Amino acid sequence: MNELFLAAFVAGLMGSGHCVGMCGPFVVAAGPLWHVGRVGAYLIAGAVAGFGGRALPSGPWTGLLSAVVLVGACLRFGGFIHASEGGPLSRWLLRTGRTLRGLPEPIAAVGMGSLAALLPCGLFWGALGLATATRSALGGAEVLAAFAFGTLPALIFAAALLRRLAQRARRAVALATLLVGLCAIAHRAGVLSLPGDGAICDTAHPPSEGP
Repeated sequence: MNELFLAAFVAGLMGSGHCVGMCGPFVVAAGPLWHVGRVGAYLIAGAVAGFGGRALPSGPWTGLLSAVVLVGACLRFGGFIHASEGGPLSRWLLRTGRTLRGLPEPIAAVGMGSLAALLPCGLFWGALGLATATRSALGGAEVLAAFAFGTLPALIFAAALLRRLAQRARRAVALATLLVGLCAIAHRAGVLSLPGDGAICDTAHPPSEGP
């Protein structure tokens, strides 16, 4: 399961520049309470995804499917494939955001942070796919915690330089995270094995017995 946590953390860390571009103004305006709402929403979403994964048949294909979802999210994030970001969810987010702005500051800040978890972010949806593969509420929450903590450094120290970096390095970020996803796919498919405990693609299959 280590590769799931590492993939989620790398996705958050490498994509954090993009997070600054999308959420930077909210972070500066709302402060720490915005992070509380966002991380809390991530943990809840991860727990729900992990618990929901228990409904899927167990087997190596579950982890493989989650890695495929992450790869697809990276391709979407990098602009290699295109999909509409509009629709009912976006309209609901706009309406809810306007309502929250009229509430007292602490409630508004936490609420806006929670809404950030629902913004159209391909890497977040990819992290949810990884959480599903844990097949447990606790494991799913831990995966999303890794993703959230990966995004924190850039969001906490959000600046104009990082926003420019998010625009210029978008594809490089996607390719870096894509590599992690492809490595996870190869590991889950049993075609890649790296020695050492805790390695990103370390296999845990028992050795085959001789004749």
